[in-house]
Parts: sequence; structure tokens; C-alpha cells
Amino acid sequence: MLHLLFLFLIKLSVASYFTVPVGYDEAFLGNAGVAASGTPGNVLYNPAGMAFLANAASVSLSGTSIAYQELDGSEFNRTTGTLKTSGFLTTVIFPVTEEINMAAFWVYPGNTDDSFRIEERSTTNRNVSENLVRTAAIGGLAYSKYLNAEWSAGFSIGVGWSEIDRRRNEVTWDGTTSRLESLSQIESRYDILLNPGMLWRAFEVYQTGVSLSWKALSLFNEGETYTAIQETNQTTPNEATDLYTPRSHEFLSATWGHQLLLHQHLLFADLTYATHSPFESSFTVTTKPYWALSLGWKTPRVDRFRYLSGLQVAQCDSMQSFLASFGLGFTQGKLEGNLGAFAHVTENRTNENVRSDIIGFLYSSSFDYK
Repeated sequence: MLHLLFLFLIKLSVASYFTVPVGYDEAFLGNAGVAASGTPGNVLYNPAGMAFLANAASVSLSGTSIAYQELDGSEFNRTTGTLKTSGFLTTVIFPVTEEINMAAFWVYPGNTDDSFRIEERSTTNRNVSENLVRTAAIGGLAYSKYLNAEWSAGFSIGVGWSEIDRRRNEVTWDGTTSRLESLSQIESRYDILLNPGMLWRAFEVYQTGVSLSWKALSLFNEGETYTAIQETNQTTPNEATDLYTPRSHEFLSATWGHQLLLHQHLLFADLTYATHSPFESSFTVTTKPYWALSLGWKTPRVDRFRYLSGLQVAQCDSMQSFLASFGLGFTQGKLEGNLGAFAHVTENRTNENVRSDIIGFLYSSSFDYK
């Protein structure tokens, strides 16, 4: 059960770190946007796209205002649900020269904030409850260079932080005795993250881009385990604390994106491949490759409004993820924004049949200072 739960949660967030919606327009396009240009979400998906932004400073906010998540499986005696917010993105983009744009960005909690309480009564004399919280954040700087009317290049460098906090209680008893075993385990990581990219405007109606995500260096890894065991007639528990260094692995993913203009409608397609999950832990290691296909559609503006929608399917070992998102875009003077919703389903195709369902509301807004 414990191994299954961690395997399930860790695989939610691979390949460019996002499988639930994040980004400015990209969140509403099924996380497609590596070939997009001139949006605040370029700092995450392909910094080269920033080169085609207007020569003006801008500030943007986007994220999930509120979402509801349920976790269920054949090994659980009940479904557990939780309200959450995730994917909060802040970007500040400013021109340096006519050909160079830079940006500062901050993502919290990076679409990896999951909190569950699992109660399992597998036998008459045993009861297990587990709490698991997994959080992450990424902050850094992005740079883009306008090379010519067809080509641009860029990169971002950031510091990523992630933490897994596990709490577990197991009670066993018989007619005369009982035993309580409590476990607390925390792992924290700080890593250097690099994201270089290129964008090519091949034709008037078609452009393509490539972006890499690389966990280049581990700055700091720390783990701590605390256990306490107390049996019948014991006045104080037997306690133990252990400090350790969690294992660390490099992570690399690549995404090839396409954007096609068809009758004033923009169509997007991104294909992502990653070596393994970037959120490995000492509880379990995911070494299987990951892939994802994202498709997006953006309509032309009509009376200051436009429609956006997208789909994503992702696979990693026995885990499969599905994302659908949509939104309505608007403009009002120098203010632009999107409002919408999403649904995200993740399934484990093993015998335990673990499944996560998330529904939520999305927003994004941007203001240009000209």
C-alpha cells in the first residue's frame, strides 16, 4: 500500500515538471506551447518565444484558483478528497535591448502539491492511516535573443525546491494488548534547473520549437525519519531518529512543439519525452521513461474575446494521465486574461487500480507597461 501510494504520486509530475495545467495560455491549451511565441508562459515552456514579445515590460499572474481532488483504489476502504490550489505562476518580463528580453519567474507549488489521508482496515485487528504532502517550487531568470525574423534562442536557469512529508500510524490489537507504531519521514531537495530552447518561424503559417529541461546539479538533499512505538502498559514510547542523504539522479526531458495557423485559428501540438521522473525519492525510484502528447486550439479574437482548449495524454510505466482544459480569453485596454476550467485523471493500471480525479478553475492575467 505505502509503496503504491508513493509510486502513484511521484509519477504525477514528470516531463517538463507539469502534467496538470500551468502557464499563461498554455494551461488552457492542454500544456501545449513550446512553439508559441510572445506569451508570458514562454519562460516555462520555451524561453526563445519571449524574443517576439512587444518591446515593453509586463507582469502576469496565472494559476489554479481552486481545485478538488479525489484518490481512490481497490486497497482503500474509502475515497479521500481534498481542496487545493496549485500551479501559481508569476512572471515579470522586461526588455534589455530591442533584440533581448529577460524575465524573472516564480512557480509555486509547481503542480506537485498533493495531500491525502488514507485509512485502511485490511484485517479485523489492524488499522493504518497515512498522510502525504508533496510540494515543490521553481524560481529563476529567463533570457531570449531575437536572431532574425525566423529564428530566436533562449534559456532559463532556476532553483527548484521539492519536499515530501509522510506521516503514518498503524494500530494492531488483540483481546488484551495493543501496539501503536508512528512514522514521520521528510525529504527536502534543492536543485539547479536549466531550460534552453530554440524557435523557428519556418513559414508564415507554421513555426516549430524545441525545448530541453535538465536538472543539472543537486545543491542540497536532506532526509529525516522519526519512529515511535508504544505497546500496552508502556508509559512512554520507544523513539528513534535517523538522518540520511536521499539519492539524487540527473533528469532530462525534451519537447518538440508545433504551431499552425489555419483560417485564423492557431493549432498546437507538443511531444515530450523524459528519461524518468524528476521527483524521485528514497521511498521508491521511477526509472521508466515518460512521454506526453499535448494538443491545443486557440480561436481568433471576436469582440475582444477568444476561446482556448486543449488535451494532453501522458504515460509513465503503469501510470497514465489525461488532461482536458478550456477557457475564454479577453482584453480590456492593456489588460489581458483568461478564465476557464480543467479536468485531470491519473490511473495506475496495476491490480490496485489507483485513480486520481481533479477538477478545478483556471485564471491568468497580464498587464503591459508601455
